[in-house]
Amino acid sequence: MSDCGMTCCDALQAPHIVDKEVDTWATRRYGYLLRRLAEKEGTAMQKVLERALEAYRRRRFLERVNTAYESLRSDRRAWSAIQVERRAWDSTLSDGLPATPTKLRSRTGARRKRRAR
Repeated sequence: MSDCGMTCCDALQAPHIVDKEVDTWATRRYGYLLRRLAEKEGTAMQKVLERALEAYRRRRFLERVNTAYESLRSDRRAWSAIQVERRAWDSTLSDGLPATPTKLRSRTGARRKRRAR
């Protein structure tokens, strides 16, 4: 028999069980895991949770990018147009400028140094 008093299903699959019961179960299970990870890393639980959420956000972003690229590659005309555009941009690399920009000195920074003397 499940927590709801019915023999119909598992407590996590029963739509008639109040969300609070599931939330309590999830809080206990993941709270324990969060504490263990924080202890192993020697950091705060909040930091572990922040890292996990950031990793999840990045993974979801890359999944969406990959899905968009799959869709783009399946459209021959659109993919061909992208390839043409990339070749056009690639020609800008032979403009004589360095591939990575050098750090420019700002005019305000130069003024501050002169005033300090």
